[in-house]
Amino acid sequence: MTVQLIEIPIGKLILAENIRLDARLDHPFVTNIRQHGIRVPLEVAVNDDDTYDIIDGQRRFLAARELDIESVAAVIVERPKNVAELIADQISINEHRSGLTEAELVQGYKKQALFGWSADQIARRSNTPKKRVQQALAIADDSPVNDLVVAGNITLDHAAALVEFDKQPEVLERLTRVAVDDPTRFDHALETAKRDAAQQAARDALVAELAQAGIPVVDDPRDTHSQGYLDLAVSSLYRDQELTQQLADDIQTKPTGDTPGLAGHISHSRNWDDGSFDDQYFIEYFIVGWRDHGYHARSWADVKAPAEKSTLSEDEIEAERAERRRIRENNKAWPAACAVRKAWIQEQLLARKTLPDDTQALIARQMLRALPGDAYTSGTSVALDWLTGKPTSNWALDRGITYLEENPTNAERLNLAISLASVEISFNRNDSWRHLDATSHLKLARYLRTLESWGYGLSALEASIVEAKTTASVVSE
Repeated sequence: MTVQLIEIPIGKLILAENIRLDARLDHPFVTNIRQHGIRVPLEVAVNDDDTYDIIDGQRRFLAARELDIESVAAVIVERPKNVAELIADQISINEHRSGLTEAELVQGYKKQALFGWSADQIARRSNTPKKRVQQALAIADDSPVNDLVVAGNITLDHAAALVEFDKQPEVLERLTRVAVDDPTRFDHALETAKRDAAQQAARDALVAELAQAGIPVVDDPRDTHSQGYLDLAVSSLYRDQELTQQLADDIQTKPTGDTPGLAGHISHSRNWDDGSFDDQYFIEYFIVGWRDHGYHARSWADVKAPAEKSTLSEDEIEAERAERRRIRENNKAWPAACAVRKAWIQEQLLARKTLPDDTQALIARQMLRALPGDAYTSGTSVALDWLTGKPTSNWALDRGITYLEENPTNAERLNLAISLASVEISFNRNDSWRHLDATSHLKLARYLRTLESWGYGLSALEASIVEAKTTASVVSE
């Protein structure tokens, strides 16, 4: 069969009936046509008036027209007998076109890199975001993450996030399960895993420091009340009965394993000031069996009575343990959810060209409820950090005025950022989720529900807050 290939002026091409409801003329596709031209000819049928109906190639034609390309290559084909036949051909052609899989893209980028191409060269040549190419190149061929990509179990974005855990099979399995079964909550699970890893690394460093000094590590002695405080923190102990020579002065300066009974406990506190919830780990020193080593303490510690035996049943004890576990897990989950939520606000919501239709409603609600100090000082500072990406110590109101002078069309965006930031500041403790009165619960639930309607994926804990009913919410609704 002879194929007739001709060059047709763009003005002579006519869009025939097409199955596509949306041509999906996205930026990468148009850019590719601009850079490389139309490599696959259109298929057209000849009309009597020297025009041509497009049988296949609607997107290529629209891109060429948008780019002011004067003519395109096309193949003359037999016209379908009727519209039904035309649609059948389009279904057959488009249904069986298969894009490259994530694994094929990863291997393709790696092969280009073997020829000496940089990530920047690969990105420009394939019209792919450089970050995406870098993600692909970061996945080692022999890593478990690469196996997951090849198997088609995860996306390249998920794979890039999992690379740092490829030596931790349990964490990798848990995150992969979330990526496959509940991808909208992957960012939450990933943030929790990162925080757990950072906390463990901080603890391990302090344990190594104690080991180097020859000091054993103990669990928190304050949990063992039944021992009558046999272990006491060095800050509570003295060398003399008159309580004038505090032991801590010597221990804190240079702790060593030579001190009788000395042990270290890894304690931590949280940074509440900036809402980061970062754990600050430190060593707290104790003397195990302090009386036996001749130390002295104030009378309240010396006469501590053993705790009374619990009268709870086994079921009640287990219920208490389960509740403590739930609180611990949620105290970890909430900071992770806050971090993911703030990142989504900064990187996605505030980066949109068009803000949600009900933006002004949220701003009005928050401005009516918030104290001026909260909304325009702390909230403004965080909001400007989000919008500019440049934290600064300048006074928030001055920064806000400067920002508006430089970005006069962004007033609504700034108001939205301030409103969102002031809510985040209101709930920036790791246990905020469990200390909600009816009004606070309603405020937080409505806030989370609004973010969800704007495209944010709720974590399991956030979803439970939204779904829970309170007296205030029932009255309001």
